[in-house]
Amino acid sequence: MTTFLRVSRLVVLIAAFMAIAAPSMARADDPGDPRHPHPALIGGTVLDSQGDPVAGAVVVLSRRGHALQRTMTNDEGHFRFEAVRPGVYGVRAAKDGVGRGARRVFAHPGRNLVRIRLR
Repeated sequence: MTTFLRVSRLVVLIAAFMAIAAPSMARADDPGDPRHPHPALIGGTVLDSQGDPVAGAVVVLSRRGHALQRTMTNDEGHFRFEAVRPGVYGVRAAKDGVGRGARRVFAHPGRNLVRIRLR
């Protein structure tokens, strides 16, 4: 077997390995991956300009400008994002007719609570 064929086979094997392994490695680094050893929870309350809870507000968790998770507040204005990797996130909330608001959160392992006031 010539050296060219050996090198070609090796390159094909490496490319096949990377094609199979790369997607699973990317998923393991996903901020929402519950397999992370120390997951965080980001939760809180959305309030209107008077300080009253806002039910049905859309709340979006983002990191580096990319939306990661989306939820809605319950009847008491509470929301939560579970199994989040520790790090810096943006949390924004909005409800038609009430307003918009945003907070920056540094999520530590465990519970991280935030209040967002809509204006």
